[in-house]
Parts: sequence; C-alpha cells; structure tokens
Amino acid sequence: MERKIVNTNIRLNMTKEEDRRAYEHLHGMDRKKYRSYSRAVVAAVNAYFEREQESAAPDREGELLFQRIQRLMEQNTKAILDVLHTKNGVSGVVSETTTATTSESTEQDRQTALDFLDGF
Repeated sequence: MERKIVNTNIRLNMTKEEDRRAYEHLHGMDRKKYRSYSRAVVAAVNAYFEREQESAAPDREGELLFQRIQRLMEQNTKAILDVLHTKNGVSGVVSETTTATTSESTEQDRQTALDFLDGF
C-alpha cells in the first residue's frame, strides 16, 4: 500500500488566548489516546466540522415539535374564532342569507388566522 502523506505546519500565536489554549491542549494531551499531534489534530478537525454540518442539517425532532405546535395553534385559533363569532351573535337562529354570509366570513377569518400562523 502506497503511503500518501501531506505535511503542513500550524503557527500558534501565544499572545492570543485561543492559540495558547490550543497549544496547552496539544502539549498536555493523553499520549495513550493520541499517539501524536497529528492524530489529535485530525480528530479535533473532523469532530468540529462534522458537528458543524450536523447543526446545519434540519433537526428532525425540532421539526416535529414545530409541526405539533402549529397544529395546536391552528386548533386553538379555530376554537377562539368560533367563540368570538358566537359572542357576536353569529350563532343561533338566523336566516339562510345571514348564515351563508356569516359562514363565508368565518371561513375567511379562519383562513386569515391560518395564513398568519403559517408565518411562524
């Protein structure tokens, strides 16, 4: 098997806090866990960028929670609109014309509320 090795240098500015801490981590690392600086740097770089990629990917649990909250808000909004229309005298015995107009108005109000909720 052919070995392909790339050599690179790291310059650490000891007057910068982050650089100094990185040096201290490398200098004090567990030699049983990491045989060399190279192994430690490879593990750290891979862990950092993999974690960054995972955080950029959509969070499935968060997405499911968001959908559940959105459904609950929609249900509660419908219930609130029904109560408001009932208090405003929309329910009860009314003519068919009033019922049709009110029904259209209620549906428009519901749709407006749902459109608003979709913005979250």
